Amino acid sequence: MPGTRVKIRVKNVSKSFIGEFGERIDALHNVTFDVYENEFFCILGPSGCGKTTLLRIIAGLERPDTGYVEVDGRRVSEPLRRVGYIPQDYSLFPWRTVLGNVEFGLEVLGVPERERRRIAQKYIDLVGLSGFERLFPKELSGGMKQKVAIARALAISPVMLLLDEPFADLDAQTRMYMQREILRIWNEEQITVLFVTHSVEEAVFLADRILLLTARPGRVKKIIKVGLERPRRRTSEEFVSLVSKILHLLEEELHEQLV
Repeated sequence: MPGTRVKIRVKNVSKSFIGEFGERIDALHNVTFDVYENEFFCILGPSGCGKTTLLRIIAGLERPDTGYVEVDGRRVSEPLRRVGYIPQDYSLFPWRTVLGNVEFGLEVLGVPERERRRIAQKYIDLVGLSGFERLFPKELSGGMKQKVAIARALAISPVMLLLDEPFADLDAQTRMYMQREILRIWNEEQITVLFVTHSVEEAVFLADRILLLTARPGRVKKIIKVGLERPRRRTSEEFVSLVSKILHLLEEELHEQLV
């Protein structure tokens, strides 16, 4: 369950880029919201609305043009060391085994070999990959690769977990399985999760609250408290009604963008 203490504060964040032909591209404009400790918080919005940029700013991988981000009350001014950041493409090292990939962040932190082996094995077990430690990424399914990425992110004892559309490339059945798995891991680890998605159903299934962004430049259109008990049934009247409501808000946004 989410706590009452603010874990992440995003205040008046704006960001623009220079495009391929020298044009100015406004990605985010005056974005403000808080995320609470141990909350499962989803970021949802149209394609190109700045979701990934926002996640990278929170991780300290990008700097905002204006505004700021605080994590645990401290201003983010450089890449955060103890943050579990999982991009859409998994970013596994093909020359490392499952065990080697999960150990990587611990190696960077200087954890001794015996201790990092113990920690890595703990998280391999947690994500259900016991027995696959010696396999390489090319030998794994998409869902298994994602599990390796999650285990690697958790192994460094992160202050939060940031996931950028992690299940977008999975087939429907594997995607639903991984949604249940990430909820199980979140519940066991009691960690703050920011989860970027373009799927309304996925956001409603996973989130405590959903940040809905407008079309580019991304602004806060609405923050929606889901309020459905877990485990959630996708066919329940309350679930279907909330999905429909959010889809209507997105359709409104698309209409405003086109007219």
